[in-house]
Amino acid sequence: FFQAEDGIRDDLVTGVQTCALPIWRAWSDQALSVAPTGAIPAQALLDAHGLTGEDLDLVTFASFAREYYEPATAAELAAAIGAPRALAYDTMMACAGTILSIQQIAGHAAITPRFRRALISTATISHPGHVTYALQQAADVDMLGAGLTLGHAASALMVSRERPVGGGGRVVATLAEGLSEHHALCRAPVHGHFVSDGVAMFALAYQLPDHWRRVMAPVGWDISDVDLFVAHQPSDTLLRGVARVCKVPNERVAMVHHAIGNCAESSVPRSEEHTSELQSPDHPVCRLLLE
Repeated sequence: FFQAEDGIRDDLVTGVQTCALPIWRAWSDQALSVAPTGAIPAQALLDAHGLTGEDLDLVTFASFAREYYEPATAAELAAAIGAPRALAYDTMMACAGTILSIQQIAGHAAITPRFRRALISTATISHPGHVTYALQQAADVDMLGAGLTLGHAASALMVSRERPVGGGGRVVATLAEGLSEHHALCRAPVHGHFVSDGVAMFALAYQLPDHWRRVMAPVGWDISDVDLFVAHQPSDTLLRGVARVCKVPNERVAMVHHAIGNCAESSVPRSEEHTSELQSPDHPVCRLLLE
């Protein structure tokens, strides 16, 4: 949940103050290694802001993709970008990993006065066996079809106390809420392929409008005050439905599933970047909500 740097009131700032825009890369279906893939946009982001790994206090890897349980993928990634002293850990929260990492870093910054900046990295990679193409009946489309839109992507975001070189947005509020009773609707087994009950999952979209209102309430915003809503991209149709319920014009909701597919935890930063490429300089985004 971000607001542009200019004109923001200091009393809206809690914990982390700025978040740089992401840098993203995509690859073909060639064999990829998780940490080296995540290191590519991470290093590009540091270079873009004139920083090195030594300037980072924390590195978190926010993807569910991994090649081993130990060590943390973040530790390998931190070593690759020259951040050997940074605290490094993985955030396992499926497609919400990137957004949850921002909230975790905000909490870390609130209790760690010496905190300067952190880097969030993702590498969304689906290896053979993670997705099945054996759709033999109509029911398979619902349970297995979501996996067919998964794509390779990687992203990097930087969260810091001070405004980064090159600009960024300011974090003014975060809110994470669970729906744990629905945990069985989407599964990615350690040994097996991705399964998602799309109809039941999409039916939970009615929760989003009130969730948006709750995250905006502490800073006195209304849904109509937000210039752009950027959510995970499971379906353009789903997001159009949410926009309709919230009475938000479609052009204020990033809908790019048709263009980039489902990039899991990389989809929010990728969607933000893709949407920003289409923005008119005459209508800059000042208030942004990430979901």
